Amino acid sequence: MQSFMKRCWAHINLDHLVHNLEHIRTLVPGAEVMAVVKANAYGHGDGVIAAELERQGVKWFCVSNIDEAISLRKYGIRGSILILGMTPVELCDLLIQYRLIQTVYSTEYACQLSEQAIGFEQPVECHLKIDTGMGRIGFVHHDDSNALGELLAVCKLPGLHPTGIFTHYAVADETSACSADYTKKQFAAFEDVLTKLEQNGVHLKTVHTKNSAGIERLGSEHFPFVRAGIILYGLNPSPEVVDPDFRPVMELKSVVSMVKTVGPETSISYGRHFISDHDMVVATVPVGYADGFSRSLSNRAEFLVRGQRAKVIGTVCMDQLMLDVSHIPGVRMGDEVTIFGHDGKESISADDLARMASTINYEVICAVGHRVPRVYYKNNKVVDVVNYLYGEE
Repeated sequence: MQSFMKRCWAHINLDHLVHNLEHIRTLVPGAEVMAVVKANAYGHGDGVIAAELERQGVKWFCVSNIDEAISLRKYGIRGSILILGMTPVELCDLLIQYRLIQTVYSTEYACQLSEQAIGFEQPVECHLKIDTGMGRIGFVHHDDSNALGELLAVCKLPGLHPTGIFTHYAVADETSACSADYTKKQFAAFEDVLTKLEQNGVHLKTVHTKNSAGIERLGSEHFPFVRAGIILYGLNPSPEVVDPDFRPVMELKSVVSMVKTVGPETSISYGRHFISDHDMVVATVPVGYADGFSRSLSNRAEFLVRGQRAKVIGTVCMDQLMLDVSHIPGVRMGDEVTIFGHDGKESISADDLARMASTINYEVICAVGHRVPRVYYKNNKVVDVVNYLYGEE
């Protein structure tokens, strides 16, 4: 069993990851799952996560930028890697060297990338991004646009090898009639572009529109590839789109570092925003906003200690915070603390913390800090530990 420092750590359940992948495959039978592992696999550790997914037959990975892509290659990932965002065109040589697929999202970007690529023996493989209503990046497609003309021109540029095309839904994770109609319009616009490209002799083999919410909700859409992000990690895309069969992959843990009894009128933490009004037992926990636990949860969140809920009291510090454990018998230094996850019959989810912090579960898990070791389990046994501060990846 590999050791790790029990200060604050992320417990990563690889069995849950595999379960989630298999469940996704049942939702989109016959489709190729593209695993979205950007942002360090949503905080879970991209190297170990991607390696496990590759062992389970995943052949495609999506990242945000070229640094994330090269990191996967250096970890030994062999599958196709699609960069969803911008790569500076002067790094064209690295796209080719590491066999990476670049998203091309505008004529200006395509022309600049082409100019860089023509000096190499191999072209840059790319996917075309269509903006059907997200308003972020992509060839803008609407009735008055010349997206088709731009795309046809881009497909003829030297040094580029377009092999795929995709779009991204803006409100697939919302269930209102208005949002459903908007998603249908996005799909129709994408289909229109795809049909017209094929009519003009451009046939792209890798076509993908469904994100996590699309996988859960849009069963009638059938393209050969889907992009699975948040649901791979066992969380749902929104409170409106929920599939109870997904299992959270990450739990965040810490320990009690000190226990003390305080009397009335004792102030706790910076700003004196909590002052006791009776005798209390207070536990200090070595986790703070530098580890990714939001300061906005001061005096609001609860943790689990000995299977019971304990409220955060006072302001969350950079490295520590305090809990009221007066009602929990026998709390002592070294007791395990669950920030989100399970302890006995009790549980606190990333969604619970997200609601309390007025954010989304994506941000909660992506915020887990660089100094928090990722501890990987299979069959309830530690199989790997990644400590970024030690350079262990």
